[in-house]
Amino acid sequence: MTFTPDNGGLNSTTLWATAGLVVALGVFVWGLLPGERGIPKALKPVISMLGFVGILVAGSTVFFSAWADRKIGPVQVSDTGIETPYGEALYANIRKVSVEKDNPTSIFPATSDADIASFLLIEEISGKTHVLSSENYPIQEILGVMRKQMETLEK
Repeated sequence: MTFTPDNGGLNSTTLWATAGLVVALGVFVWGLLPGERGIPKALKPVISMLGFVGILVAGSTVFFSAWADRKIGPVQVSDTGIETPYGEALYANIRKVSVEKDNPTSIFPATSDADIASFLLIEEISGKTHVLSSENYPIQEILGVMRKQMETLEK
């Protein structure tokens, strides 16, 4: 059974950062244009500098968001094991499967459980760990299919 990521492809962060990159590039070029165009001469370097910093921030956000999206791929659960973006884990080599909640430490309490992510942790005997987030995958469904397959193998 194949599970595709819920947030695969371009997400809103990448799209907003791309829009910000275009705006910052426009501000940067506008600050470099010759002529007054209603801008005081002393502000031109400041405008260019702000545009450049905007390009760095937005460009980095686009790059790292796209890079993180490439690391998220389909999860294939078969009769003999599970294949994640981190590799394949055979059921015979799995030491522990658990669902853990991310409990962020904060001085302010969480207002709802919707803000807390859960992770499906698959530990192999060799020590390799496969981590799947509830933000990207239906981890309860994956866990259910895995347990059913593991019970079938034990019989």
